[in-house]
Amino acid sequence: MKVILDFDHVQFDTVAFKDALLNALEPFGLSREEWEQTYQAHKKGYVYLHKDHLSRLAEAHGVPREQLQTAVDRVTSSAGQFLYPDALPFLDWLRTQGIAVTLLSVCEDELQRAKIRGCRLEEYFPNGVITTKSKEAILHEVLQKGERDIILINDRAEESDAIKRTHPQIMVIQNHRRGDEYEHERSVFVDHHTQTLEDVQKIIEQEVARARV
Repeated sequence: MKVILDFDHVQFDTVAFKDALLNALEPFGLSREEWEQTYQAHKKGYVYLHKDHLSRLAEAHGVPREQLQTAVDRVTSSAGQFLYPDALPFLDWLRTQGIAVTLLSVCEDELQRAKIRGCRLEEYFPNGVITTKSKEAILHEVLQKGERDIILINDRAEESDAIKRTHPQIMVIQNHRRGDEYEHERSVFVDHHTQTLEDVQKIIEQEVARARV
């Protein structure tokens, strides 16, 4: 069995993290409205182009980009405060059960790795995949290598449905965090809907027990 785990909105409270970023950037004259408008303009599908976004904001406000990056770095260095409280217990439980786990995140590499370092999660995900490819494509590559009994924990409904339609042999769990911006997105084709990683753990426990029968 292999568990493949998304990062943002699943393990990590991305809404709270964005709020902290905005607070750090407000002294440079950046408003929430401007952030949201320009943020959407710097997304390609599910990929957020952080470096380009920061460059645009720096140019718009006549501020050296390095100053904005320093403010961002202060937030990412303490990113552990935005981990959901059930994230580390879940990862530790997988480890004690000998269940392989890997990270799959669609994002620009630099910002995502900074967040993961700030959360002190590198030891859990030494071979984590941070990519601008679609998750569908990455999972196809995983299956081509002969991996079986894969469980994916994801947050976005449309993306989860596409993965399940393309790779029906993968168990897909859509996790809906309370208060998250995607809480009410609901996948049609996934195997399970959960709200916490504790819920996910119960499902995996059932799968492990079934495999032992």
